[in-house]
Amino acid sequence: MALKNKFIEDKSGGVIIFVAVSFTVLLSVLGLTLDLGRIYAVQSKAQQAADAALMGGVATLSSTNMANEAVRLFNANYPAGYMGSTVGTPVVTVISGGQYKLTIPVTVPLSIMQIFGASASSINITSQVSSGYQLGAPQSLELSLVFDNAQVSDTASMASAGNSLANVIFGGSPSLSNVHVHVVPFDAAVNVGNHAWVQTAFTARYNQYRALSGGTNAYFANRNNDNPPNALVDVSDVAPTTNTTRFRVPFFYSAGAPRNPTNDPDYVSTNKLSQMGFGLNTTAAISSSLNAMQATGGNHRINVGLMWGWFALSPNWQGLFSAGLPGLPAATNPLVSKQMVLVVTGQNNVYTGQPLKSNDDTTTSQLCLSVRAKGIHIYTVGYGAPGSYNATMLQNCATSPNHFFAVSNGAQLVTAFNSIADDIQSSTLRVSQ
Repeated sequence: MALKNKFIEDKSGGVIIFVAVSFTVLLSVLGLTLDLGRIYAVQSKAQQAADAALMGGVATLSSTNMANEAVRLFNANYPAGYMGSTVGTPVVTVISGGQYKLTIPVTVPLSIMQIFGASASSINITSQVSSGYQLGAPQSLELSLVFDNAQVSDTASMASAGNSLANVIFGGSPSLSNVHVHVVPFDAAVNVGNHAWVQTAFTARYNQYRALSGGTNAYFANRNNDNPPNALVDVSDVAPTTNTTRFRVPFFYSAGAPRNPTNDPDYVSTNKLSQMGFGLNTTAAISSSLNAMQATGGNHRINVGLMWGWFALSPNWQGLFSAGLPGLPAATNPLVSKQMVLVVTGQNNVYTGQPLKSNDDTTTSQLCLSVRAKGIHIYTVGYGAPGSYNATMLQNCATSPNHFFAVSNGAQLVTAFNSIADDIQSSTLRVSQ
């Protein structure tokens, strides 16, 4: 009987088996937990680096090799050998217009799970980024391209740069309903087109030159009298609804009786100034407006060009430029991006540094502050040899130092415009997967 009871109660062997099994299970769980934690940490780090790399590559795709830039940024953001991992060759593909994909194979070594025959785990990191107004993003864009056509400006290179920028912005689409571009050539005036925004004292001269140029062109300068200067420094975007808020014809046309245009070389120069293009939303229309530009031989008034580029973006002018576009310029809205690119080829040479006269440099600088205060981003480009334009004024006019470009030839101008296009598109960048 005692032997029977001893046999029944002796459980030491079962305990050993139970402990052995339990230890194996616990070791497996511990190994799985540790190795899964390692895999998760590597995957999280690699995913963050991949997203940042592809975003950065796409953000500069017009001025860099997008694939090479994405790989460079991934390597910069993902520490080599992180937690013992090894990285395969990153592959960048273009899925469709505005859609980009980055795939990176990563191998993570396992530790405790090696006991059970698993030495490594392979994971595939995938990032997908979308960019561009052509994707039907909720954002819309209004962009003023303001070009100095005075004297002997290289308008052919300006047209090439503008077309290159438009191609980037439109992303291969011939037209976009959420993008509107204004092309604003200037010298001492802007050819706004046939609008009755002229002050009474200048009506006769305005009508004469409008008729001589075919009845569709209308040249406007600023509002205030520059000689002698009055108390008004014209840095406002008020609409031209009264005589005091309307405009003068260019300074060399002056008020009074019309002169014989054959004896007026200033008219001959400015009559070359192509008409401003407003609200253009097709690449064909933008190209036509850009290609119509030509060097006028006239004088530089940067403040005048800047002013009219601003009016094309100001909600105060909504519906005034074109009856067919009553909603433009659009009201201020976080989803409406308003941008201006100002290209200057020389220095103000009408009213600058002359006693008892307005100073165009001062007015230009004050205008820049007023434009930026309305939430409009300004890119400035000085085109020409160093010293041929006021670089300090242009640098201070730009939204930031990175928004100023100094270029000396047409190829550099195109590169600068491609960089500007990438920067404008940056608000549309987003990780889509």
